[in-house]
Amino acid sequence: MFKHSVCRWCYQALPLDDLCAAAVELEIHSIDLVTPIDMPLLQKHGLTCAMIANPTTVAENGTTVGVIEKAWNRVEYHDVLLERYVAYLREAAAA
Repeated sequence: MFKHSVCRWCYQALPLDDLCAAAVELEIHSIDLVTPIDMPLLQKHGLTCAMIANPTTVAENGTTVGVIEKAWNRVEYHDVLLERYVAYLREAAAA
């Protein structure tokens, strides 16, 4: 049996609750690229999230970090990203 998923950003125009209901109806098991705040709604519908969305944060110099051009591909942002990812993953696990 295959367990299919959809990515949240592909269906941004739909309220997440409606997307969850449609996913259940279509026998989709996971909605990916959501934030920890969204996890309780997925759980309410019996869905999982195989991959959460990346978090963003602000570095000491005021730079927004986590966007594609300022993320893990730049060594100078690793420390601030690691700190934010650990907190973010804990939020997701606690949901």
